[in-house]
Amino acid sequence: MPPRGESLLGARTQRRTMPPISFTPAFNRDRITQLQQLLNLTKLPSDTLSSDSHSPFELGVDLDWLDDAKRRLEDYDVGALEERLNQ
Repeated sequence: MPPRGESLLGARTQRRTMPPISFTPAFNRDRITQLQQLLNLTKLPSDTLSSDSHSPFELGVDLDWLDDAKRRLEDYDVGALEERLNQ
């Protein structure tokens, strides 16, 4: 390992930092609505290969986890997230 501040080639390196850049996060409402509609239309299987395994994720995604993730995404308030990020 080279000494601190030197590259592998032995040349001195200079640390550079970038100043923070201000930005305002914004989400495309139409895309969010489309995602929520697709999630609402998605039907999950009644059983998966991982349902019978010892580990929930051994042979794929655990159905309970997937169902919980789907419900959370369907009801997620993106507008509230946007407001919190822009405070």
